[in-house]
Amino acid sequence: MKNILKISNSFRCLIGGAALVLSACGNETPADKNTRTDSLDATVIRNDSTPPVATDTTSAEHFPHTDTATIALIKNALTTHLLTEDLPAIPGNQRNFMYSRIDLNNDNHPEIFVGMTGAYFCGTGGCTAFLLDYKGKLITRFTVAEFPIVVRPHSTNGWRDLLIGTAATHPSLHLVKWNGKKYPGNPSLAPIFSEVPSEHSARILTCKDHAEHWFQF
Repeated sequence: MKNILKISNSFRCLIGGAALVLSACGNETPADKNTRTDSLDATVIRNDSTPPVATDTTSAEHFPHTDTATIALIKNALTTHLLTEDLPAIPGNQRNFMYSRIDLNNDNHPEIFVGMTGAYFCGTGGCTAFLLDYKGKLITRFTVAEFPIVVRPHSTNGWRDLLIGTAATHPSLHLVKWNGKKYPGNPSLAPIFSEVPSEHSARILTCKDHAEHWFQF
């Protein structure tokens, strides 16, 4: 456990100080969309209400509302087609997830990132994560991912570039780009990103260490 904590802390250093603004659960900050043309909306859900929107700027207003439909959609996806073979083996106390919504391709239909938590889904290299479309259809399953995930303002083939950390051998950030059909599922095979992510990037799935912001399925 101590080694995992060390890896987690090292990864947080990699994503830079700006992540601290947006990675505290319940303290994500919304942007004035008029301030940047590349603003990103990443809503992180807590219980049955949305805390503020995490975007690429740091104004501090809160927009609480409910999103029980997205929570139900994720639970249905996990239990009916994403994890059907795994369900019998997953302990009841490890059937937990967190999620964020963000429009990656500017079609006005936010995609849904689902970050799995607990020992069944997380190892020394990272955790399982799913990217779903707004209807709950699987886009990409990420086999190893450290949280939070960073969404860059830059795009490839019309979809935002991602920075995903892995820690199989040592903590590192990887630049994951849309290949025309999906994002590659193993971020550890993507090029290493050696810079500190821009403060204008969105941080999502920020609640790994805060079980009160997880959901059960």
